Amino acid sequence: MELVELAREKGMAALADRWLPPMVRPGAEADGALMGPLREMVMRADPAQFARQQNALLGRRNAAPVLPTITVPTLIGVGREDRWSPPAQHEAMARAIPGATFAVFERSGHMSTVENPAAVTAALADWLVADWNPAGQMADRMADRMAEA
Repeated sequence: MELVELAREKGMAALADRWLPPMVRPGAEADGALMGPLREMVMRADPAQFARQQNALLGRRNAAPVLPTITVPTLIGVGREDRWSPPAQHEAMARAIPGATFAVFERSGHMSTVENPAAVTAALADWLVADWNPAGQMADRMADRMAEA
């Protein structure tokens, strides 16, 4: 809850300065075009809202026991350089869900949808039209498309 205290004591700008850099791939914190909108997003919130978000995140139930019961097509995606929730964690979730597809987005951290939107979009597009066979063809097609992005 250190970040919540930081937001309460020093404000949302101080929170953005500390919280955002590890949310993106290493080196991306110097990219103003990327960081500017993310910083604006943080600044639209207030310390109380951030505290509620963190409490919800930290207080949620462990979903691991439920994962093997998921019976619908599932895509688990993660940025290759995600420091908050690394690929190994996502890969374990994908392995626990029968037939899940696992995608890793290159050149991105936790904010993969803004760091590498082309790769995320390609993965989603392929996943949405997949024939859902368990032979791994979907994963092969996604890997090819993400390499192009």
